[in-house]
Amino acid sequence: MPLYPTVKTDLGGGIAYYHPPQMEPVGRFDTTREYAEAREKMAMVCVDGLPCGYTENGTPAVALVIRADTEESDGPFRGQPWVVGGKWNWIDTFCDFIRKKAKAELFRGTYDGEIEVPTESIGGKPIMVAWGRGTDGPYQLPAVSFQYCYRVILKTPFSEKNFSPDQNHTGHVIVRPQDNIDHLHAYVRDLITMSGWLEQKS
Repeated sequence: MPLYPTVKTDLGGGIAYYHPPQMEPVGRFDTTREYAEAREKMAMVCVDGLPCGYTENGTPAVALVIRADTEESDGPFRGQPWVVGGKWNWIDTFCDFIRKKAKAELFRGTYDGEIEVPTESIGGKPIMVAWGRGTDGPYQLPAVSFQYCYRVILKTPFSEKNFSPDQNHTGHVIVRPQDNIDHLHAYVRDLITMSGWLEQKS
């Protein structure tokens, strides 16, 4: 059996790339437009988290961040209440990745409480999410992604003063069992329902 020439390239972050000499790794995208154009042609793997917890009076609740709508890089679903997370970095485990994302997006990285992420995703399988042409900010490009979404259980009671969303989000929303969720995106709405979190007895 012939052995073909192979080169090992360290891509950083513990990722090794084994490839023929003529297939050098592609550099990072120089602009958000290049990223949007590439995203149109290939499905991404995203890891999301539904922040779950209890209010100060013991009522089950979920927290959503509101996506920004000002920069080219803000992407699709602009201005909508959304789960935390995003494109997987291919380095961290899914649970570690979303734990870091929750801390960064909800609290600007300063959350000192415990964050529990059960290893089984909501629904137990990936969910496909797409957005159409004309909904991705200035680029107007469609795309599709495979989403794995996990319950992100925050041990500190939910309080309006505790949340401090990062620069990629303009605010947050706390959803309680009695709240109407019909206005939410179908993906977010279904995650809340499938998680069963709001159906608990307080």
